[in-house]
Amino acid sequence: MRIGIFGGAFDPPHRGHEKAALAFLEKAQLDLLYVIPSGKPPHKVISDGATDEDRLEMSRRAFLPLSERIRICDREILDRGTCYSFLTVERIRAEHPNGEIFLFIGTDQFLVFETWRRFEYILELCTLCVMDRFEDFSRLSEKKAWLEENFQARVLLLSEKPYIISSTDIRRELGEWGFSQSVSPAVNEWICERGIYSSCSDPVRAGLLKKAAARLSPHRFFHTLSVERETVRLCKLLELSSADTKEMALAALYHDLAKSLSDEEACCFLEEHGEEVTEEDRTVPAVFHGRVAALMAKEEGLLSEEALLSVRYHTTGRRGMTLKEKILYFADFTEETRKHEACQKIRAEFYGALPAEAGERLDYFNRFVLRVMEHTVNYLKEQNSPCHSLGILATEHLKQSIKTERNSMTALEKAKKIASILDEKKGREVRILKVREETVITDYFVIATATSSTHLKALCDEVEYKFKEEDGIAASRVEGYQGGGWILVDFDDVIVHIFDANSRDFFNLEKLWSAAEKIDFEAKED
Repeated sequence: MRIGIFGGAFDPPHRGHEKAALAFLEKAQLDLLYVIPSGKPPHKVISDGATDEDRLEMSRRAFLPLSERIRICDREILDRGTCYSFLTVERIRAEHPNGEIFLFIGTDQFLVFETWRRFEYILELCTLCVMDRFEDFSRLSEKKAWLEENFQARVLLLSEKPYIISSTDIRRELGEWGFSQSVSPAVNEWICERGIYSSCSDPVRAGLLKKAAARLSPHRFFHTLSVERETVRLCKLLELSSADTKEMALAALYHDLAKSLSDEEACCFLEEHGEEVTEEDRTVPAVFHGRVAALMAKEEGLLSEEALLSVRYHTTGRRGMTLKEKILYFADFTEETRKHEACQKIRAEFYGALPAEAGERLDYFNRFVLRVMEHTVNYLKEQNSPCHSLGILATEHLKQSIKTERNSMTALEKAKKIASILDEKKGREVRILKVREETVITDYFVIATATSSTHLKALCDEVEYKFKEEDGIAASRVEGYQGGGWILVDFDDVIVHIFDANSRDFFNLEKLWSAAEKIDFEAKED
């Protein structure tokens, strides 16, 4: 019989431990694996966040579901004193005198194994097993050869890619968020119930976490937790109050609470609560779970009407969404565990160019929400899947709202944008003149030189196109496009003058308007 010993603080037991235990079981072909939470190990300090009883229970929840061949052993914890591996191996050997014993050991400890108390005795009693980490392969192989040559050791390197995670980082995550994606839902639930690592100062949140863990698959539960984290982050970036941020975190925990219901069950729930289910709804059943979850949340009375709407429409969006609704909608699409390429791309671009000034973030955020909406509508069309009219109306309304906001840009903002467009299109000697104090014609002139007649028209076309497509703003008049060396584009409070070199020298607007203030803009470096 092949017996494995897998010890550790398990403070808490995490995905790395689970993966290592499974690899140990299979690679060493074990008939039985003892998982032994350590008592008081001589080589490390166990945090004071979890009691011995907590570590035992978390170990049961983490390891027992993995295999019928796993047993949780409490002998080291019950001993209370300093625990040494040679004593544990000796006891297991006594219980299984005819068995072949295998001791799993961490990579770092394997590299200094000769410092262990009575290490030679351990080598006599069992085979050492260590995870064959790629980055330490040569060191591990050298150590294996050294132990085999000098102490006739039996060493088995397990060729399995490890799950690298720090227990310290996990405890920090649990302390900050009340959850970690690196521990199983069952372990996370125990941590929340017991308030371990200061993870559960909010009993309301703890109750919701417990409910979500019971209702959802592990994958969906971790998605929910990640949406909560993303929602909180967005609330802080967009400067919502602490109370609003806390409420939106709860909304995130509610948003997929009905995801496990079948379409028929969801329909029945909605109709029982007086909700109309249209034929369109039935063709796009993805809308059901948000509506059901919102009704569940309403019955429990924890969320305001605005937060309830964010749960209800987190899948489709709706016309005239509030900021809170947009936050949950965006968080659901871009949370960091999403594997879809578009989700990852939009998330990376959003955080990659996030404005430093809080006042600039709302418009920036709205533009990215629109990108998510447009992607969703287009993706469904490409897949020949039905798209709910709520999503289409939400997209069109937000697009129009953004255009309206852009139309309200100041004359200076227009002038700087025009100058940047001309500069990027290789216009030469681009200048902005503030002529507001000198004339009633307009507020600003933007002047640039083209290198040819073709370039002259190209610069004009680029300015018109960018303003019409991006901002919904059309020039009130364009003069000189059909011929000559000067094109004038009139945006009312900004007039654009694009010259060829001879015409610019001849008219010399800078000299004519020499009293005008010269305005700087961010030119592209050559």
